[in-house]
Amino acid sequence: MFAMVMTWSGAVVGMLVLAVMVVTGLLVDSEQQR
Repeated sequence: MFAMVMTWSGAVVGMLVLAVMVVTGLLVDSEQQR
C-alpha cells in the first residue's frame, strides 16, 4: 500500500514538473519572439 502511494505521488509530481517546464518553455519562447 505504501509503495503504491509513493508510486502515485511520484507520477503526479513528475507530471506537475513536466507541465511547469512546458509552460515556462512557452513563456520563454513568446518572450524571445517579441
